[in-house]
Amino acid sequence: MKVGNIMEYTMSKKDSYFVKTEGANSIVISKVNGHSVFLNRVATWLFNQLDVCASSDELFEKMKQQYTGVNHDILKKDLMSFLHVMEVYQIITLRSEGNEEENVAYKISFAEDSTYKRICDFICGSETKCWLTKPIPEVPFTPLVLHQKNFANEEVFLQYVKDSEIKIVVSFKMPVPESKVLVVNRVYSKNIDGDELITGIHQVLRRFLAKVTDVPKKTRVVIYQGDDAKHYKSVVELLQKCGFNKECELKSEVGNINVDYYCLYN
Repeated sequence: MKVGNIMEYTMSKKDSYFVKTEGANSIVISKVNGHSVFLNRVATWLFNQLDVCASSDELFEKMKQQYTGVNHDILKKDLMSFLHVMEVYQIITLRSEGNEEENVAYKISFAEDSTYKRICDFICGSETKCWLTKPIPEVPFTPLVLHQKNFANEEVFLQYVKDSEIKIVVSFKMPVPESKVLVVNRVYSKNIDGDELITGIHQVLRRFLAKVTDVPKKTRVVIYQGDDAKHYKSVVELLQKCGFNKECELKSEVGNINVDYYCLYN
């Protein structure tokens, strides 16, 4: 039994991180950015095998020998989760020998450790179109930034995949219990437009709302008018085609920038 889609990996230079051991557990701390990740007993054992092995398949074989009484599906799940976390924290670089995506019409899924890097590559790609922007510069997107936003429940990312390629990424600000408003933070797209783009955004929105226990009464998008009138017009046209209506306009809300609120009742 193989682990599935075989992944080879390359370790980062040892002088870029250090490991602090606490009993059977350990903490890996990056010297580059100061971030740290806690490893439990199994993850610590796996971490110590990274230098010995060169691929997920080799690690999986060692896991089966080490944990003989554990179901292989559980071992496989733990291994892949470990490898993707190590990639997020830039301890290793993964290289996949194949594509795991099923060849289906489309697939919508929440971002997780196994997809953070792919989503970041999509967002930062030169051909990707960013529909919603903010006037204040933000921290550049990395897999670790997405991981932290998701872990803190600050922002949730969903990807719309078609023909094994990401076509749309939408992020939402998680609604607080007292609020009846779902806020869309970002919308990115690539090689998709017209009715297909509108349908895709609607499907992503429905997928997210299906996961929310207390469904918000409306979904809101905030637009900063800025200097790019052409881009502003294209965003407004997209929102209107998606069923959003202008709720209000706040003059000089951010510096001298006007802010528009568009909403869609769920």
